[in-house]
Amino acid sequence: MSCTTDKLEATTGGLSPAQRRFRYYILAVGATTLAASFVYAPWVVDGPVLCPFRMALGLPCPSCGLTRSFCSIAQGRIATAFGFHPLGPVLFLGMILAVVIAAWELLRGRATWFGYRMLMSPKIGWTIAYGLIALQIYRLASLAITGQWREEITHSMLGWVLHGLGA
Repeated sequence: MSCTTDKLEATTGGLSPAQRRFRYYILAVGATTLAASFVYAPWVVDGPVLCPFRMALGLPCPSCGLTRSFCSIAQGRIATAFGFHPLGPVLFLGMILAVVIAAWELLRGRATWFGYRMLMSPKIGWTIAYGLIALQIYRLASLAITGQWREEITHSMLGWVLHGLGA
C-alpha cells in the first residue's frame, strides 16, 4: 500500500483517545467562540481594547479586529465584519466547519477523510499564517505611510514610558 492509502485508512478508522480529545477540544473552543460572538456582540464596538499587544505597543497585532469581525457576522453584518478584519468571515466559516466536522466524527466514532484534510492540514494552517502576516505588513505599512503610527504609540504603555523618559 502507498503512504497516502495508509494515511487515509488510518484516518477513516475508529478514533484513538488522542483523536477524541482533539475533537472535543475543537468542539469546546469552537462552539464557545461562536456562542460568545452572539452573546458579546452588543458590547463589542464600544468595549475596551483587550489585545495585550495593542495595549503595550499601540499597534495592532495580526488578530486585532477578529472579535469585532466575529461579532459583526453574528449580527449579520458581513461587510462590517470584513472591515474589522479581512480574514474574519473566512475564519468564522472555517470554525463553523471545524465544529460540525468534529461533532460528526465524535458522533460516528470514526474519522473522515475530509475532516483529516481540514483539521490537520498544514497547507490550510500555513495559508492562514501567511494571510495574517501579509495583513500585518499591510497594516503597519499603512500606519507608517499615513504617520498615524506615532499617534497610536503615544496612547500605549510604550508611549507613556517614552514620555516619562523624556523621549
